[in-house]
Amino acid sequence: MVSFMRGSEVRGRNEVAGAREGSESFNPDARIERSRGEVGEGASTFSPNKRVEVYHGGRYGDVFKGGRGDRIEVNHIPPFEVNGLSFRDGPTISMDKADHRIMSSTGNSIEARKHRAKQRELVEVGDFKGAVKMDIDDIHDKCGDKYDDALREMLDYMEERGYISDQKGLME
Repeated sequence: MVSFMRGSEVRGRNEVAGAREGSESFNPDARIERSRGEVGEGASTFSPNKRVEVYHGGRYGDVFKGGRGDRIEVNHIPPFEVNGLSFRDGPTISMDKADHRIMSSTGNSIEARKHRAKQRELVEVGDFKGAVKMDIDDIHDKCGDKYDDALREMLDYMEERGYISDQKGLME
C-alpha cells in the first residue's frame, strides 16, 4: 500500500521495511543511548516543574513581565540610580533571580554602593559605555555567556536610542 500526501513523500510499507533490513548500520537502541549521552545526565526525566527560561534585553517597560518575580528579575544596566534615565526607559536584561542578586551593582552592601559610585562617576564624565561595560564584565565573570543574547538585545536598544554610539568592545 502506498499513500500520497500533499507536500510530502510517503513510501510504501514494503519499501521502508526493505530499507531497514538492508541497512547494517541502523541500530535504533545505540542511537538513543548516544543521544542521551550527548545531552547529559537527567535529560530523560520529565518534570513539569522544570522551566526553560528565555532571557530578553531592552527597555525595562518591554522586558518586565509581571508574575515572574519568584524566579526572574529585571536588571537595569547600568543601575537605575546611576543611569539618569526614566525607570521604564532604562536599559535592562531579564535574569534568574539568584544571578541578579549576586551582581556587584545589586543590593545595599558596601561593595555594591562602591560599584555604583564608580559607575556614577563614569556616567557623569560622559562615559555611559564604560558604566555599561562594568556590568557586562560582571555578568560574564559570574554567569559566563548565559545572558549574551539578552545583552545583545539590550545593546541594540541602547544604540538605537543613542545611549551608546556603538557596541565595540562591550561583549569582549
